[in-house]
Amino acid sequence: MGLRAHREGMEKELRRILASSAINQLALSANACGCVALTVFPLGVSAEDVELLKAKGFVKKLKKLAAELGVVPKNVSFQRGENFEVLQLKILDFCERCEAEYAAERPWPDVFVIESCKSGKGHAKKDAVLRCRGAVEEELRKITGFPIYVSELSVFALRCGCVGLSANIRGLRRQDLTGFQYFRAAAQSLGVTPKVVYARFGATPSDIIGITARDTCERCEKFTGGLHLL
Repeated sequence: MGLRAHREGMEKELRRILASSAINQLALSANACGCVALTVFPLGVSAEDVELLKAKGFVKKLKKLAAELGVVPKNVSFQRGENFEVLQLKILDFCERCEAEYAAERPWPDVFVIESCKSGKGHAKKDAVLRCRGAVEEELRKITGFPIYVSELSVFALRCGCVGLSANIRGLRRQDLTGFQYFRAAAQSLGVTPKVVYARFGATPSDIIGITARDTCERCEKFTGGLHLL
């Protein structure tokens, strides 16, 4: 899938327009509802810069990359933080249910739609991410015997050099999952060769809220000792 190279390429394009900016993460995600998205998590970009990014062709290039990765661009939006910083810039191929929510220019208080696009046909790469989300959810239900819910599955590339696969999960307890080799295979099917697979915990150490398979960069590899490995 080459997300590491894609993140670097989009960061180069962003810095051509805003010299002090960066891209902390580029992620291709699939939601349980059926939505698929390509999301940029920028640093040093304000809400006032969005029109400039559009005028200078950054949004157009992000849409082109999304299409290459199987996300049919139907909607472009950004999420604004409390200090008017752009938290994320998203290309969304929404499901039928979410299409109605995104019909307005401001579907949520902190989300602003900057462009609506004509619908296109689906893509095998998009279907692969959607199928992987469903397969991970089914496997967790089979192992635990409980109705585990995977709300989102995403392939990501970080600024540090790490790439990985991450699943956000509800209903999973620590004692119900001692290992999950299937997730390593799922990551490999999407082009990630993980060095570690670990659980992420919520407010209490008994609730697993996520699982991540990560091909760590040289720096982050030194800090894997404290992870709850699966």
